[in-house]
Amino acid sequence: MNMTDKSIEVARDRGLGTDDLLTYDVVPSPLLFGDDGLMTKPEKSQLVRELEETLKPDDYYYRHKDDSAFLIDVMAAIRRVPLSGLTSFSDLLSKFAETTSLYHHHGRCDYIFDIYHDDPSVKDTERLRRCRATPVVLSSIELSTPIPKDMPTFWPSSQNKLLLETLAYAFLRYRSMEIHKESTVFSSYALTVTNGSASRSIMEQNITCSTSLQSQVEEADLRIPMHVLDCVRAGHKTCVVISNDTDVTVALLFYMATFLHEGLQDMWVRAGRDNTTRFVPLHILYARLGPQICTVLPALHSLTGCDITSKIGTKKAALKANPVVYLQGFGATTPLGPSSIQQAEQYLVQVIDAGNKSSNFLQLRAHQFHFSKSASHQSLPPTSKGLEPHIYRAFFNAYATMHVLDTQLNV
Repeated sequence: MNMTDKSIEVARDRGLGTDDLLTYDVVPSPLLFGDDGLMTKPEKSQLVRELEETLKPDDYYYRHKDDSAFLIDVMAAIRRVPLSGLTSFSDLLSKFAETTSLYHHHGRCDYIFDIYHDDPSVKDTERLRRCRATPVVLSSIELSTPIPKDMPTFWPSSQNKLLLETLAYAFLRYRSMEIHKESTVFSSYALTVTNGSASRSIMEQNITCSTSLQSQVEEADLRIPMHVLDCVRAGHKTCVVISNDTDVTVALLFYMATFLHEGLQDMWVRAGRDNTTRFVPLHILYARLGPQICTVLPALHSLTGCDITSKIGTKKAALKANPVVYLQGFGATTPLGPSSIQQAEQYLVQVIDAGNKSSNFLQLRAHQFHFSKSASHQSLPPTSKGLEPHIYRAFFNAYATMHVLDTQLNV
């Protein structure tokens, strides 16, 4: 007899009936946790694919324009560089620089770095899932340092990534001063933030610092909107974001009204891999979707599966479950109140089972147990109380996304 069956037997011996048992999370819900104990893996990219259904083939026509701004998620881009034929970190960074050199011919380039801490992070679960290998920590990384043969043991270490960022910063800064004539902006990374330094802008060997882009935000994903706003205010009408992360697309669509108000005309995101690589026109996508759905995208995305929450339902179901009705204001202000929790729970009921009359997860559990085939305690969604931590984590992520520009907008 496993622990689940034993727990149920003990409960029944103490006089609890089936309906009573349904009010307790007897076992971790498979809706929230996998067999490995980690949160269920989100299908983030599915959201972008669903949103792109509103676009037409001609909408994807893209060509570089002069005086554009290019915003590059450095570590994400470096990780995508093919390693075949490369032997040292000098080769790796040179190859990366080759992929970005074209952008420098057409305008400003912003290199945006992650910030790595040794402290626990809300994204630790996602990082554990991505990197199951035991990290091999390097004491130093120089241009001549050989690339590890087993790179999956390199990426799990924050120290390794910080050392690589430090090297990449110096490498790209030198190239910008010696080769590129257009403006190049470097966001703060862990070392410069710790020392209180601001982002640095280099143009024709003149270095200036910008406190407006200084941020303690950990991920480059959420600092990209800050750089977009800075670029638009500097007069760039076209912005091109080099990032393949759904979180970036969600944040940019949320802030699109702000960017357009400030003077933006075109916004493109390079998405996909290999033969699926494409430039997605976010300015067109925003016009097709409308401001109402874009306003609730951070809440929708966070509640149905992002880097710090479990996958609940599908992104397609999430878009069809009347998110504008249920999620207005979720993540906009603190604290998270009972009404917002209730609305989020009702929304997730519809994501899981469209048209279900249940108003909360307790009722949904009872409905599935009594009316679904082969239902068991092991297969049920969590109770309302068991769902609450998920909603709080989703709120944290949505709030962070929706307030990253507060300082620049003087909110």
